[in-house]
Amino acid sequence: MTNTSSEDLDKFGKWYLESQLDIDRLVIKKRYQEHKKYFFGNTCLELGPAEGVMTEELLNDFKELTVIEGSKYLLDQINEHEKLTKIYGLFEEVSLDKKFDTVIADHIFEHVDEPKLLLNIVKNFMHEDSRLIIGVPNADSFHRILGEKLGMLKSRFDLNERDHQHGHQRVFDISSLKELVESCGFKTIANGGLLFKPLSFKQLEDIFSVEQLDALFEMGEIFHENAAELTLVVTI
Repeated sequence: MTNTSSEDLDKFGKWYLESQLDIDRLVIKKRYQEHKKYFFGNTCLELGPAEGVMTEELLNDFKELTVIEGSKYLLDQINEHEKLTKIYGLFEEVSLDKKFDTVIADHIFEHVDEPKLLLNIVKNFMHEDSRLIIGVPNADSFHRILGEKLGMLKSRFDLNERDHQHGHQRVFDISSLKELVESCGFKTIANGGLLFKPLSFKQLEDIFSVEQLDALFEMGEIFHENAAELTLVVTI
């Protein structure tokens, strides 16, 4: 059913934690703040929490939080909590006899082998009022367009070196992401963007102050179709 193994995910997870920049953790927290606008209900399922940066925040918003992580190495980084249920396994192989008010799939669909398969699985975890919040990197980000113009990428949809290191298999723009979810019967209720990104994360971290970075995050909300991060909120 899937070509990506838990061993692969452990390898990506170890690389990610060892190579993670301060700005990576900042971006995760900013993505959480963006997603929070669309939270619904008391129960939440988080797919692929990695080391749990967003998980720690979500515990403040829901009475019950369940996470599914395919890397045992990463799942073990997440602290136990009375409101938290941790499940180790690949998304395609986990069976849950429960439905959730909010499902979060942040930086998941660029990784998985079969996005349509996962979307159809996620439907089983949702009721008619549930919201699925999807976050992905944006192919139409200013830094990817610049890379294309400079000849560093043949196409803004090409995977760069950091994409490969992260285990990315594809890059979406807002049109291709909407087309994917709508082909699986989901209805879009909101979309947005985060972070005006003219340079790489390492360059942003080295050059810009915290105040300047905050301004870049806000600019991404204005120019959301060309922001570095896309958010799409859908229902069934």
